[in-house]
Order: sequence, then C-alpha cells, then structure tokens
Amino acid sequence: MFGHTVVVLSSLEAMKLCNFSSSDVFSHRPTWLQNTVRCIVPGIVFKGAADYHENRRFLLTNLKSRGMGRSGLEGQLLEEGEQLIAHLTTNKELDPRILLTNFTSNTIMTMCFEKRWEYGDENYTRFADSIEKIVETFPLVMLRDLVPLFGYLPSVAHGNKENYEANLVLRSQFEGLIRERVHSEDSH
Repeated sequence: MFGHTVVVLSSLEAMKLCNFSSSDVFSHRPTWLQNTVRCIVPGIVFKGAADYHENRRFLLTNLKSRGMGRSGLEGQLLEEGEQLIAHLTTNKELDPRILLTNFTSNTIMTMCFEKRWEYGDENYTRFADSIEKIVETFPLVMLRDLVPLFGYLPSVAHGNKENYEANLVLRSQFEGLIRERVHSEDSH
C-alpha cells in the first residue's frame, strides 16, 4: 500500500501468534499525505518510528539539559511570569489571548533556544499570526491531500497558498534562531 509492505492481522489470535520481536519491520508509517508532511517537516508526523525515536531522543536530551524534570525550570517560569506582570502593569489595554500565547511561546523558546520575545514584539506578532493562519487553513490542506482534485478549487488553492506562506515565515524564523545559536556556539 502506497509503496510499502502492509501486514493485516484480522483477529486477536493472529496478533498473539505474530512475532513482534522485530517490531522495526512493522513500525513504518505511510507518507502519502505530501502537502501535510511538507508543511510540518522537519517534524515527526507521518514518518517512521526510527525518525520518531531519533527526534524524541534529541528533544529529551535537550530539554533535560535545560532543566526539565528538575527545579531548574521553575526559575525560568517565575522570571517569565514577572516579566508578564511588569508588562501588564505598564500597559492597560491588552489582548489576553496574545499575552498568554506570548507567555507560553517564551517559556518554550527559553527552554529550546535560551531566547525570548519581548511582549509586543513585531517578530512575535508575525510568528503568532503565522501559527493562527496554519491552524485556520489546515482543513483545506488536508482536503487537498485527501482529494487532490479539490486543489483546483479557488478557495482550497488559496488556503494552501496561505498555509505554505505561513509555514515559510515560521521556518525562516526558526532557521534564523538555529543559525544564531550555531554561530554563538562556534564563537565560544
């Protein structure tokens, strides 16, 4: 199916009789949703288990070195909370949705890149708008993936284009952060 070997087990008894000691043979996931995969690359959705395990290992190692599972994150969260409170006291009219997503994003960015966005930062606004646009247009991307003929409908084509452009914005921002991080480590 879709260029991959498929094993169908039709009963619980067949599953019990099957030898799962070499589960790597059965762990690959189909990659037929091309637009979806392209939108979330270099993610792990719709990829094989080997990619998942490699990404999981990298993520857990990175997060543990940043303090996950220890009280090291507590200080980062408290500091971010203090900066949020300071921003709230100086600005009276604010959108709580943007503030809370900025707080959450800053917490994750601090863990992953040791960098954060200032509240009200234009780069963060572009980041948040891109994520919102991806979530909004994702059903159209899925529709085109499931029924490629729908890609010729103007609304679906426009939604796919907007989704792709929003992904480019996110990708360029993260590539910039990674490039910055690599250059800072090279200079040390």
